[in-house]
Amino acid sequence: NNQESFSMSKDGLALTETYLTNVLNAVENCVDEWRNIVGHYGTIDEKLKRSTGQAVFELLQHSLQCGPLTGGKPGYFKRCGSEIATAVHAFLLRVIASEEEAMMLGLTTKQAGAVETWKTAALKAAEKRKPPSNSVLLMQQAAAKSHQNKKKKKK
Repeated sequence: NNQESFSMSKDGLALTETYLTNVLNAVENCVDEWRNIVGHYGTIDEKLKRSTGQAVFELLQHSLQCGPLTGGKPGYFKRCGSEIATAVHAFLLRVIASEEEAMMLGLTTKQAGAVETWKTAALKAAEKRKPPSNSVLLMQQAAAKSHQNKKKKKK
């Protein structure tokens, strides 16, 4: 459901605050729930663990390809600016702190490596302290304008 919501809310998610709240928070809650289940039950059927791990990875991947990160491959933070890159880096550290934790959640070795690569790329972009690219700024301005128009129509 989260992936479908992200796709349908394309314009609104371009706004930084909306992206942080409606995408990163939602994904973090999902991963935390799965972590709690794995922690509580300990031994989980391997097939279930792998299929849920795949779903968790896809959700993480999708969260890195929507909102201000639309149009890029997951882990491509050069256009989004340091504010988003910093937030995504912190998010990734919270949801999957290590490769070991990724494996515990059912991600494959390759998927765990991808998450580590995303963390590195987000940190690198955050450290550059650059503003968002013009294309991202235009997308955010259009989303803000659309949001304002919707507010006016409700009145």
